[in-house]
Amino acid sequence: MLTASVDRARNLIIINSEGPFMEPTLKVHGVRFNLGLSDRQLRGLLLLHEVGHLTGKFQHDGSDPDLSRSYSKRVMEACFR
Repeated sequence: MLTASVDRARNLIIINSEGPFMEPTLKVHGVRFNLGLSDRQLRGLLLLHEVGHLTGKFQHDGSDPDLSRSYSKRVMEACFR
């Protein structure tokens, strides 16, 4: 599921209005998407993940779920543990 994307040319983070940012209790294949975080923390993680893309710290991961998870894990470890 696409949670968000960035448009680096316009300096924008685009949030999927039907994804976990808007619905933190969303389940994907029966598993909650929240990674054990509170709703507010999950939203923060999603934004920080996308800021990583916007600033060039993270490469494109839209077609690579493992890479995306590794980036989210890096944000979690740096900011929420």
